[in-house]
Amino acid sequence: MTGHVYSRIRLKFACWNCERHYELTRKLPEDEPTLNVACPFCDAEGIADLSPYQQKPTVARKASKADPPDEKTPSTKWKFPEVIPTTSS
Repeated sequence: MTGHVYSRIRLKFACWNCERHYELTRKLPEDEPTLNVACPFCDAEGIADLSPYQQKPTVARKASKADPPDEKTPSTKWKFPEVIPTTSS
């Protein structure tokens, strides 16, 4: 996946226990780049560390000159691999 701004996204995870792949739709965290996940096949709970896929936050600015220049919205960009590994919790 390329670097885009997301709020909810469908991600593919690899279970740390049974090694099967599964997909979940999640809201991406803004403060701490980790997700608690549970494998639907073996019910193992795990943690997906998203920090390696987080790019530096940028400041999104309004394109119109009519908008005040101080209106800035921080955003986080992500670049995910095809499958995100998980670890035991």
